[in-house]
Amino acid sequence: MPVYNLTAHNGSRLEDDGGTELPNDAAAQAYALRVIRELNKNNGNRWNHWKMEVTEGDRRMCDIPFS
Repeated sequence: MPVYNLTAHNGSRLEDDGGTELPNDAAAQAYALRVIRELNKNNGNRWNHWKMEVTEGDRRMCDIPFS
């Protein structure tokens, strides 16, 4: 199963440790959206102007804005 890494960034970068095994790109995007929702729920406006970068190996799959 592929390993996807999530990195929150806005000039600074917060990377996950080791990534997460997920079956495909759609599952990785759904997982990233869940993480974004949880971070926004718990920390409100702190995440304005941040994006979540989703990668699988050297491939950059997508950037998802937090807002």
